[in-house]
Amino acid sequence: MLTLQHFILKQRALSLYRSAIRASRSIPGPVARRETIMWIRAEFEYTRNIQDIDILKGLSSIKP
Repeated sequence: MLTLQHFILKQRALSLYRSAIRASRSIPGPVARRETIMWIRAEFEYTRNIQDIDILKGLSSIKP
């Protein structure tokens, strides 16, 4: 069962993901843009199942 803290951190991560994808629009080359988006997605998928609040806080400490 997810706590309120988990829910808040999940929303923060989603916001960070969306911001990163939007920022990738400014990458000039389509191949580089695609590779960057694939890298962003892979990083978020890698940490998808982490449940430890302290680790999640550290991962989401970057502000969008």
